[in-house]
Amino acid sequence: MTRATFPLSQEGTYLSHSTGMNMPITPPQNAKQGRPVRPCNANMLRQLIRDHYQLVMDMNGVYYLMPFALGGSLLMEPELIGSELKRWAADFLNRDVSNTQISNALDILRSEPAERRHVAHGRTWLGEQGERYIDLDGHYSVWERGQESRFYTSTLQPHWRPANCCPYSTEGVQGAHAFDVRNIQYIEKHLPLPLNREWLIYAYMVLALMPERQMLALEITGVSHQGKTRWLKALKQWLDPCISDDVNHQPPSKVSDLDALAWHHHVLVLNGVEKPLSTAVQRRLLGFLNGTTLAWKKKGSSSHLRTKRMSLISADEPVVTDPALVERTLSIELPLRSPPASKSAPSDIDPNIGRLLIPNDLSMVQAALFGLLGQAHAHIDTTFLDRHVPDGWQDFCKVGMIVSRAVAGTDEAFWAQYEDYRNERARELIEQDPVAMAVERFFDESGQREAVEYPAGEWLTLLSPYREQDVAKRDWPANARAMGAALKRAAPLLNAQGYRCLDNGKRGSTYRWEIAPISIARRHV
Repeated sequence: MTRATFPLSQEGTYLSHSTGMNMPITPPQNAKQGRPVRPCNANMLRQLIRDHYQLVMDMNGVYYLMPFALGGSLLMEPELIGSELKRWAADFLNRDVSNTQISNALDILRSEPAERRHVAHGRTWLGEQGERYIDLDGHYSVWERGQESRFYTSTLQPHWRPANCCPYSTEGVQGAHAFDVRNIQYIEKHLPLPLNREWLIYAYMVLALMPERQMLALEITGVSHQGKTRWLKALKQWLDPCISDDVNHQPPSKVSDLDALAWHHHVLVLNGVEKPLSTAVQRRLLGFLNGTTLAWKKKGSSSHLRTKRMSLISADEPVVTDPALVERTLSIELPLRSPPASKSAPSDIDPNIGRLLIPNDLSMVQAALFGLLGQAHAHIDTTFLDRHVPDGWQDFCKVGMIVSRAVAGTDEAFWAQYEDYRNERARELIEQDPVAMAVERFFDESGQREAVEYPAGEWLTLLSPYREQDVAKRDWPANARAMGAALKRAAPLLNAQGYRCLDNGKRGSTYRWEIAPISIARRHV
């Protein structure tokens, strides 16, 4: 018995189940002769879907349609499958299909038994045995658990990828592959990295391809210029190739705008942000780093994903201000590069950044990223941190160690940049907090080296003379309660600079705060 055939793509081919070969689509004869088409009922549509897709349900009870051939799975939402169903109905059944009929057919399917499967989300994912997959348009590169080298397979894996994502190229990635350190030169050729921050950027790039791990946001600051925009575009396209995209997303003013980006992209890009993002948007960005629920519709949706998204934010000055998000953001300045002094002098910014790479360079960039990813996949669970790092940064630091060892032969190259970055970042943050700055000035100028404990109101009196002259009145605590809140906000900043700032609880009618310079060596003034 000949099995059903179904289209693979818009190019007019279908895969025959009986032969396994791509064949041209031949529309029904009556459609060619221009005979009027007839309406289609829900049961006919249901069977048409069943001929093309397998009905799958993930562990969260969300339904997907997994194709029998190439491509990612689809959520069972009329907006996602409607246009394809209408085309199939016209080509194979010579019938018209309404949106209501599509909704009815999907409702029928939801009442039918579905195979329980692990459905992955994003660019790369882990299988049920800890193996890692990368989608290559229906074929996959696979790393087995604990292995550095990948191999090529066409075994179907149920996965969902954001709507605007296209698969990685299969160019140069078939067969077995091991990491070749020489491929790194192709990344550095087309993406000049900030001086003394290259290991941090590499760690971010690899971590972006490991969505099951702890995610971070990347904030790129510095004066806007053409090279910076090309830099962002190159980074985005290497991490998250898209069907149609540039990096000129308008900064979202509402959470719903951010959710729309998350439905379409694996890496969220907010380019040209001119003022601090709203608190609601920043909290949603933090939610995506931790893994949050993304509903297809606000009300009555049967499709919801618990997904993670990394963020790539570009602005002249830092715009991430929410304390919790600040703690999960890698903020790096991309300096304005001056043009070469002469035609023979090399430019710091490659003019080809973000432009179409020649096929060989593109495949080598991809091979370099996949090679680093293979290193991280194989070794992250056996890599241990020998020093304290902030919560949420453990996986980033492990990846940084692994990448640094693979390329430079030692993890000290990464740690030197990481520690320098943390010290510089702590200095930047404390300079933005008037109370933290006043605490530093108090201890520096008074010569006090012991712990000092006072109620918040007395701290307000003590620190007021040390307030910077350019601090506006509205930015300085007006009373004891406001000073207590300010000290609470300043505590992590002061700790990073070598001070202990603790709320010692309520005694009588007042709360008492203790501040002590515990590590003078950690302070950078």
